Amino acid sequence: MQVQNSFCAKVMLFGEYSILLGSPALSVPFTYFSAALRIFSAKEDQAARKCQESNKMLREFYDRSLSKPGLFSDILDLERLREELDSGLYLDSTIPSKYGVGSSGALCAALYSRYAYEPIDPKDTAELKEMVKLRQIFIAMESFFHGKSSGLDPLVIYLRYPLIINEEGLPSPANIPKDFMQDKEKIFLLDTGQSTGTAPLVRLFLEQYSPQGEKENAGMKLCELNHACISHLLENNFEGFRENLQLLSDFQFYNLSPMIPDHMRGFWSAGLDNGLFSLKLCGSGGGGFLTGFTSDYEKTLNYFKGHNIPVIPVSLFSL
Repeated sequence: MQVQNSFCAKVMLFGEYSILLGSPALSVPFTYFSAALRIFSAKEDQAARKCQESNKMLREFYDRSLSKPGLFSDILDLERLREELDSGLYLDSTIPSKYGVGSSGALCAALYSRYAYEPIDPKDTAELKEMVKLRQIFIAMESFFHGKSSGLDPLVIYLRYPLIINEEGLPSPANIPKDFMQDKEKIFLLDTGQSTGTAPLVRLFLEQYSPQGEKENAGMKLCELNHACISHLLENNFEGFRENLQLLSDFQFYNLSPMIPDHMRGFWSAGLDNGLFSLKLCGSGGGGFLTGFTSDYEKTLNYFKGHNIPVIPVSLFSL
């Protein structure tokens, strides 16, 4: 039995990692995948193991985070959540876990939507204070999964429209030009074929690239490149966007190599050399998806088909 509407995935186009250093970030809803809370039914015997594993994970989240005294008791109806967990509550999701497209963000958005005493209506987030309040709640919730969360993933998923986080950490709707990336141009996701763990990679990044880290200057450069890509995209300056995207792809290839699976480095390098496509991290990297931008989607699709690498197109205006 489905107990609420479904929530989609997300794709952070720009700002992974650099958002932790104060860089702007741009994220969009991604309707290719979705998730919804359900209560297990005896008719679902074939999916029993999946339901039980999800219910077990939700119980762990409840016991180790949500139920801690004073943390969420004024925000969430924890008694009702516990009762429904005992009745077989689970998250029915097609969003691949540990793939960088918001599986934990969708869970947080779904739980808040159902169990918040006074859930903020997405229509009311035109008021900045309401959006900031919502983001702070999601930061607290999602940090259980990642060690440190920006709160942007569940916020985008809950609100269901593109968001930008500025240098001051304030969210606002992202006005992406309707004619950005036309004709053969396309954004896509590349499946690396393996999942990843976010928390260890986030710790590694912060140790090296945050202020006082051994690669502090490189961290500042990453922020600059992300900022430039976002600015050029929103200004519909495609030439400037493509130039900085290439620089960002090159920077990540050489500076964030622990986050790039070894078997994908050849494809990443090929894109840098041939100019047909540019790859970048999607989420924390280490596996999951990579985000790609191409000037000729069909040619790029055929290229990766020849290597048996799954490709998923991303639409910026699907909602």
